[in-house]
Amino acid sequence: MSKKPYYTKSLGRAVAKEFRTVREGTYHIITGFQNNWQVVREGNQRPTRVFSTQAQALQYARQLVNGKDGEIVVHTPSGDVSKVIKAA
Repeated sequence: MSKKPYYTKSLGRAVAKEFRTVREGTYHIITGFQNNWQVVREGNQRPTRVFSTQAQALQYARQLVNGKDGEIVVHTPSGDVSKVIKAA
């Protein structure tokens, strides 16, 4: 008879972290509170930075992925993906 391993919070976190499908270097541009535009790194809940226009947010996100293997996902105010920009 074998013992069953106990489920613990730390075991659950380790398993979730192992199987999380977060693409490193991917940033999302979304609308936030009071129609501000937010740059959010994939996997994060809080924005990296908040801007008043989408153009400012896009410019900042381009600086973040410049020279790295990443992408920028631009969302419409309704949440749909409007375009994906691959970094070089």
